Amino acid sequence: MYTDHNGQKVVLISKVVIANESDKILVLFRNESAPKRPLTWDLPGGLLEANESPKEAVMREVKEETGIKLNSVKILDVSYSIKGDGYDCPIITFIYTHRLESNTDEVKLSHEHNRYKWVAKDEFFRLEIPQKYKNAVEFIG
Repeated sequence: MYTDHNGQKVVLISKVVIANESDKILVLFRNESAPKRPLTWDLPGGLLEANESPKEAVMREVKEETGIKLNSVKILDVSYSIKGDGYDCPIITFIYTHRLESNTDEVKLSHEHNRYKWVAKDEFFRLEIPQKYKNAVEFIG
């Protein structure tokens, strides 16, 4: 959480759309004890820590949540909402993209998620997942 110069709290989130060689997207299922949006699908990523850039945050979060070490990411979209995702204050979400060089299935989930799957774009759009993530995936060719 960040506080702007007016004292307004702002949530900063970094997420990534990870696609494999088969153009399938990695999604994670949030467990029942998740503090925000429990029992829903999500992209890997999370909140920025103090003095961390959005890019650093997404690379750290992906390693923590999936065991996948990303060497690089590209910015895909930035979204802003007045509130949502279980927060009562403005949210800025940085959404990155990364393509894996193989169809790895070596995902090691953290305590925050209890399952994962690789989905085609059409299935991704049918998931119960925030619209801002669906909007970002539309940018991918």
